[in-house]
Amino acid sequence: DAATDDDDAATDDDDAATDDDGVPPPDSCYAWVVAGVSFVVHFCVLSQLYTFTAYVEPLRVMFGATRAEVGLVTGINTFFFLVPAVLVGRIVDWRHRWLGGHRPPFALGIALFAVGLGASAAATSVWHLYVTFGGVLGLGMAF
Repeated sequence: DAATDDDDAATDDDDAATDDDGVPPPDSCYAWVVAGVSFVVHFCVLSQLYTFTAYVEPLRVMFGATRAEVGLVTGINTFFFLVPAVLVGRIVDWRHRWLGGHRPPFALGIALFAVGLGASAAATSVWHLYVTFGGVLGLGMAF
């Protein structure tokens, strides 16, 4: 009986070490690193979109544009952020399943975000912001 109880205990321990799919759970320390990095990335990405209203008046004065022209930058950004996100999600999922990782699409998103933000700083006209902050940075946010 004692040997049977030990075998049952070993089976229970083995079941606890795997998920329902039979996949072992990730290392808890690494999971916290991923959660922390995810928080920082989302904070940087979404803060660009949500704080844009603080820059509307200075940009309006700087470029001699109307509030609607400057506000369109956010509309373009939101379009390029949300609409392609469906396709980008499929690409990341496909890449993760078949090519063994999600890092290349993630790196592309970071590169687009950085280029769009840097080019936005050099904008000399509102239409430059349409392309850089609206299009390039928005597409980077989709990744």
